Amino acid sequence: MKFCSKKDIIIITGILIVALMGVVFVRFMEKNENCVARIYHNKELVLETVLVKGIHRTFNVPGYPEVVFEQFEDGTICFQSSDCPDKVCVKSGRIGRNGESAACLPNGLIVSIRSRADKEDTIDAVTG
Repeated sequence: MKFCSKKDIIIITGILIVALMGVVFVRFMEKNENCVARIYHNKELVLETVLVKGIHRTFNVPGYPEVVFEQFEDGTICFQSSDCPDKVCVKSGRIGRNGESAACLPNGLIVSIRSRADKEDTIDAVTG
């Protein structure tokens, strides 16, 4: 009994190539310009910063001096340090693409990357 014919292998290979091209296009061709980092505390927006390339700085959210954010020259941001016990937020690394987010749940802080064109109250597929 034959599992796959040559025709099946060619069709499967073609589908895989098209899928791979789509991933490459989305991942590497997506522009990271005009993004902002929105920092929320318990679902309330407390700070918004534009992710401009060429700027490096550290800052914290008013009321939370123990949680420090770092913004890098490449337009990314991360939790630099936090007083939470497990440091998952610090270990999450840099984020900078539209739709990415990182959270420090013990402190109730979430940093979310959005396009400047996005409205703050935009409904997405998850929250409905």
